[in-house]
Amino acid sequence: VWTGEVLPDESGGFAVTPESLCLGLYLLGAVLIAGVMAWQVVRIHRLRRGAEISRTGDYTLVRTRQEIASFSFLRTIYVWDQTSKLMGHVACTILPMELAAILAHESSHIAHRHSIERILMELMKALLWWNPFAWIAARRLTEAEEFEADNDVLNSGYNRAEYMQTIFRQLFGYSPEIANGLRNSLTKKRFKMMTMQTKSRHGLLRLA
Repeated sequence: VWTGEVLPDESGGFAVTPESLCLGLYLLGAVLIAGVMAWQVVRIHRLRRGAEISRTGDYTLVRTRQEIASFSFLRTIYVWDQTSKLMGHVACTILPMELAAILAHESSHIAHRHSIERILMELMKALLWWNPFAWIAARRLTEAEEFEADNDVLNSGYNRAEYMQTIFRQLFGYSPEIANGLRNSLTKKRFKMMTMQTKSRHGLLRLA
């Protein structure tokens, strides 16, 4: 009498399961988000090539030849050196009052260590990229940081109308998401906040 015997599978093949597929998809998304952040850091570092760099006790100022919107990252402020030729014409340089307002805005970001908050938020987005609330939280944090910097500038004595005009003039050019900058998507909200006496909301929004 012959009896059947079940032998173990010794082929060594890897069984694809729903769990492994989900894990692979999650890791792929996390690597992509983290890779974008790393590429932004590399691109920011490249702005120093051929740039005029000056250092003060509070920050380093980089006047880059590349067309960018002014922004800060860690303890460095990046502005576009508009004396370079643009499409066959010489662009107007940043006015001294505008540059002072820009430096005041970015210095506020540096003083409040907003870049560290932004880096941590980007890491959270990489870990929780599948969660829409992580992206919403990152956007709200960006808004709160910009409101806080605007409030510091206005409290230091800058004219509100002139400062708003400076923001409008600084909208165009490269501005990485990981950096703190005068960015287009927040302009309307920032102008509205500047005309409202709601200083306490800045801290509450940032805390939330």
